[in-house]
Amino acid sequence: MRALTTIQVYYWMPDYRHILQQFIWQTMDVSPEFPRMNKFLHYWEHNIEGPIHDVIIAQANEGPNQGAINSWYMNYEMRYN
Repeated sequence: MRALTTIQVYYWMPDYRHILQQFIWQTMDVSPEFPRMNKFLHYWEHNIEGPIHDVIIAQANEGPNQGAINSWYMNYEMRYN
């Protein structure tokens, strides 16, 4: 089921590899496959110079558990294809 999904991407600045930055993005996505998030991370990996360090995903539940939040942490050594 589609639900509001928040994605936090921690990445190293391209010119200052010792500085870790954060990018936050919200979209409607489907768990646990997260097709929009995967497309976004694939684009980032191939078109943006800042290498990703970590990704945190949080998704609000709808229905009987409305208001509860599921979250996932991914070390970005897992590559998306």
